[in-house]
Amino acid sequence: MTEAAAAGIPPDRFWHLTFRELFNAMQGERLRRRRDRQSLLWASWHVAAWTRVKKFPSAENLNAMIRKMDPPRHMTPREQRGAILGIAKALGAEVVYRKKAA
Repeated sequence: MTEAAAAGIPPDRFWHLTFRELFNAMQGERLRRRRDRQSLLWASWHVAAWTRVKKFPSAENLNAMIRKMDPPRHMTPREQRGAILGIAKALGAEVVYRKKAA
């Protein structure tokens, strides 16, 4: 129950969750903490690297770096279908095509 509390699950809610729900909440918290650690590591590495730079990067370079950090754009349904079919083909899966119902 202590680990669940650390994951943000209040004690009154703890007793009403299934094992699967508890497991998913704990895994989600573990993933969040991992991402936080990665973010802190990224920031500390860059602070250390930038302290050694003799010439500070231009604003254009900074904007380019920030754009790289943006989340990827959402795929269109056509792109999603293409990606799924590409994965299936790479794995050697048999794809069954069905006609749409009229």
